[in-house]
Amino acid sequence: MKKVLKFSAALTVIVLTAAVFFISCKKNFDQPPYQTDPAIVANTSIKDLKARHTTAGAYDVITTDIVISGTVVADDKSGNLYKEIYIQDSTGGLQINLDAASLYGTYPVGRKVFIKCNGLALSDYHNTMFLGIKATINGAPSVEAIPAALISNYVLGGSLNNPVVPKTVTIADLAIPSSQPWQQPLIGTLVKLDDYSFQATDTRNLW
Repeated sequence: MKKVLKFSAALTVIVLTAAVFFISCKKNFDQPPYQTDPAIVANTSIKDLKARHTTAGAYDVITTDIVISGTVVADDKSGNLYKEIYIQDSTGGLQINLDAASLYGTYPVGRKVFIKCNGLALSDYHNTMFLGIKATINGAPSVEAIPAALISNYVLGGSLNNPVVPKTVTIADLAIPSSQPWQQPLIGTLVKLDDYSFQATDTRNLW
């Protein structure tokens, strides 16, 4: 009986020692830092930046220290977009062409971004304006996606999980002006139509 009690006491000491050792070795891991806005301030609205592009198909290089900011309202997570995101502020929206994949990992919907526009260029395609970098392709001028190695020089990520709320509009609000149609203020923004449905009888006519 004494031997059993002695063994039990020794086992208790071992268990307590192991518990103390485990507690003393347990680490308090730091929580990942909350993303905040960088130390930069937007000095131009998206609307005012887009107003610089007045001729269809032109390549308007920005040569001044313009900074815009906006919240990402569309990314490439669904696969519907390729190497591009859309950002929006209170004045309008803009397509940003970035030569990288899985952009939603860095610039997800709801993230605020700041873009240093000096050296970038505006152009348009199918009445949608976009921001990229001027290049020469096969001897002809073009505006291409910002190369992956240069993205961080121009695009700075800010706070995450900002609310993204679509603006409720009517069909009339979506009318395209005959002059400078790419300046339609809702192009590139997140909108919602209530009580509408669409039926396509021939999908070839959708593009």
